[in-house]
Amino acid sequence: MPPRLKKSQLDIEHYRSQKLTALLLSNSDPFRAFEYSPVDTSWSDYYAIKLLWSRAPKQLVSWLNTVCSEPIKQPRTHALVVETLKHICHSISFDKNLEQIDALLQSNVNVITWVGLHALENAINRGNLGVEALSKIDKIQSAHVRRTILCWLINEANYHNSDAKPQLIALLNQSLQTPLTDGEFKDVLQPVRGRLGRLHHLTPWILESMLVPMLEQRAIDITQVARQWLTELTTQWRAALKNDDPHFKLEADGAFTDELAVLTKYLSPVDQEEIFRELSKIFVTLARIIRQPMSAQVSWKSHSNAHKVNFWLYALARRIAALVHDGSPLLNDLLLDSEAIVERINPSTWVSVSSDELLTYVKCDPNQIKSHSLHHTIQSVVAPH
Repeated sequence: MPPRLKKSQLDIEHYRSQKLTALLLSNSDPFRAFEYSPVDTSWSDYYAIKLLWSRAPKQLVSWLNTVCSEPIKQPRTHALVVETLKHICHSISFDKNLEQIDALLQSNVNVITWVGLHALENAINRGNLGVEALSKIDKIQSAHVRRTILCWLINEANYHNSDAKPQLIALLNQSLQTPLTDGEFKDVLQPVRGRLGRLHHLTPWILESMLVPMLEQRAIDITQVARQWLTELTTQWRAALKNDDPHFKLEADGAFTDELAVLTKYLSPVDQEEIFRELSKIFVTLARIIRQPMSAQVSWKSHSNAHKVNFWLYALARRIAALVHDGSPLLNDLLLDSEAIVERINPSTWVSVSSDELLTYVKCDPNQIKSHSLHHTIQSVVAPH
């Protein structure tokens, strides 16, 4: 008998039609997506799926490959596919069977490979499998996709504080045979973003743990890193100037901003000027908002956010100025203009247009950046200009 049609059904086509990298970089988890999916199959279907998965996983995955190679239109086929994925996810969340994981990874259907990669990641980070098991991804699509998978695994290892992270980073570096283009470098960074989509995690790790080894072997250069760090900050600032909340955490955002300041010290004068120009563009935008009469403001929030961005930019500019000995006129002008706006506000009311953690960061002695531990690390891989 065909299954009864339910009002609530998993949209399997949403997952089936996506590219593997899109699935990996989404916020979805197949274990959550499929394990609790509503289905209406018979007990005989359930036990047949259970038996096949236990005794003949390759045959079961082969059937999934066939039915998932095109849109699923029949209700019974839909119910069987969802029940199968549900059972697989439930099973491998407890039992890390290498033959089953291998069968999933050899699939030519992205959604099935996605399930296998999550199973592999889970097994590696729990210590059930060693990183040598990564040889199983060698047959997956292109080198670009395999690199994305490896970077995603590194990010998950960091999230779970796994001992496998250094080994995964070493494997990534071994795979980089030629210097990365700017586009390729962006692709490497995309999978290691945090849960909020940012490069600055609650505890900074990407630069020192992952990128310094890449700098050492000349897979990337410091200018590429500095530009990406700047883009990350300016993107967040521009969003804040459009009324997004500019959440600032000292241990995350502050540490990330310090990294950009240190990186800037080791850039060529030409590249430093490019950094200063981009910061000046941000200042022009925020200053325009702040200088509008209050009656013309769209909202108090936009006025407050502009001040928050200025405080943040001012703190960064002061740190860079403490490190760059040959003062750039562009940087000096930026500092003076930003400071002038800060001084327009009575210090007793700073908290009304900022946050405690951001104010703490602004009030820190900028000369402390000279003793940042990152200096020694950067000096070991690039010659200072």
